[in-house]
Parts: sequence; structure tokens; C-alpha cells
Amino acid sequence: MLRKFPEPADLPGNCCYGDGTEISSQTMDWILEAYQRLEIALPWQTGDVLMLDNLRLAHARNVYLGERKIPVVLADAITITGPQ
Repeated sequence: MLRKFPEPADLPGNCCYGDGTEISSQTMDWILEAYQRLEIALPWQTGDVLMLDNLRLAHARNVYLGERKIPVVLADAITITGPQ
């Protein structure tokens, strides 16, 4: 994996706080456990559409079979900065 991503910060599973400090594996395990406990799985059907606020919700998707289409993005890009 380090051949493809020579810098540890570029690794797909690398997690950092806003100041760049790495989040420990123990803390990440705790966060992922909380996500799993609070997960709401939606019973998707053909033709369903979901709109959500990326700033208010943590979201992901489980593994599935089939085609995935993302036809539209309904927002302008924004930059979020930390406390001043």
C-alpha cells in the first residue's frame, strides 16, 4: 500500500483531527463502534432518491451488488475552516 501512497497521510484509512494530529486506533475503534450503534439502514427500492446535509450527518453505504448512479449534485462547494 505504501508504494501507491508513499505518505502515511495519503493512506485511504488514515484519520486525523482538524489540526493534522493523527487519531489513535483506539479512538477510531470507539468512533466506528458508535457509528455502528447509531446506524439507520434505509430499505432502498428502485427509483428511491436521498438528499442529505453533509454538514449535519455522517453517511456511508454498505456493500451491495448492482449499478450505482450519481446523476446530480445539488450544492455549491464550500470550505470549512477551524476555529479562528
